[in-house]
Amino acid sequence: MRSSPWLLIALAGVRAATPLMGWSGWTTYANTSLDCMPTSTYPRCLSDALYESIADDLATKGYRDAGYSWIDIEDGWAATRRDAFGQLNADPVRFPHGLAGLVASVQSKGMNMGIGVELGPTTCKGRNGLTGSAGHYEIDIQTLAAANISRLLVHACSFATDTSSFYFSLATLSTLAQKQSLPMHLHCVFDRFPVNATLVATFCSTVQTTSALPDRWGPVQAHIHSLLHHPSSDTYPGGLVVGGYALTLGQSRIQLGVWLLLHAPLIVNLDPWVLDERVRDLLLRPEVADLTLRSQPKAPPTRLALLPAGVAVWRRSILLNATPAILVLVLRLELREPQVPVPVVLELDDIVGASCVAARVRDVWSGNAARVKFRFNTTIAPLDAQLFVVQPVAPSTDAADGR
Repeated sequence: MRSSPWLLIALAGVRAATPLMGWSGWTTYANTSLDCMPTSTYPRCLSDALYESIADDLATKGYRDAGYSWIDIEDGWAATRRDAFGQLNADPVRFPHGLAGLVASVQSKGMNMGIGVELGPTTCKGRNGLTGSAGHYEIDIQTLAAANISRLLVHACSFATDTSSFYFSLATLSTLAQKQSLPMHLHCVFDRFPVNATLVATFCSTVQTTSALPDRWGPVQAHIHSLLHHPSSDTYPGGLVVGGYALTLGQSRIQLGVWLLLHAPLIVNLDPWVLDERVRDLLLRPEVADLTLRSQPKAPPTRLALLPAGVAVWRRSILLNATPAILVLVLRLELREPQVPVPVVLELDDIVGASCVAARVRDVWSGNAARVKFRFNTTIAPLDAQLFVVQPVAPSTDAADGR
């Protein structure tokens, strides 16, 4: 595609420096929460009461303090018609206190909200007549800024393809968002047609080009295969269905481990009221927040080895709290013989380099740490993953000897 003058309005530095952590109910509630009204007995209807309950749960059960500080509303929040002044308002039945009231309440609990907007005339759930922002970008940005929104979840369900009109609309929205006193970050979800991801990234903090993952292992497994075939941090791999209804604990560890390897935002799509305590403990591990919020990749992920029983070993050089480290992911993505846990020996000279004799190794899932020399051992069950942070240290006579 040839460059056009309007592309020059893209602002440098639009991309967010650090992945964020948060919650979205879109995968869990999308097909049911819009089909009922808040007056019904179903407790998951899309409404401010639902999101107030979510905010309370995230605050009281440790998620907020563990780093999950965003709550996303993808679609369904807007009224079907604009008011007499052309403003886009929240559905008065579902959100009787208005969007600003809900945002203020959530922020008073130490969290923020991301709000879905549509580049075209109707939203992704347009069957309900939900209104998009086409032709109203400036007033919609002003309305959302007045509600103290600083993150937009941008969709393009009304566009048929990535025409020049699509890119112009995105550039316009991005420019208006950046002009606000509190600049807005754009999380762009363009999964309906192929887009120029490099061009889109000039307007968006994060870019998602794949559909939302359903809560089923098959699609998650296939998506992970694709991600690891061309590992990259340039596009957002999608939300986590860790802790949903379909994935086992081991499968949840696989998805979370791959997302951490890719240094991706952690937006969990789950029902917090039915979450397995073991998965909750996994998500709340302090190492998970450290790797997401306080680490910086130094190189792309690379596969170290593909071993018998379908065991794959991946590594990535990072700075963790400004200290050099290696992230090591060991996973069994396929169900292969033997269908029992198998031992794996990890050599420091393979992970760090030939000059590394000793290291401090932390198990991310358990938090346990040990000093080792030359190598360390682990076991890996079928459809499971182990994740380690390896930091080289000077050899010590009292260090545990892994030989």
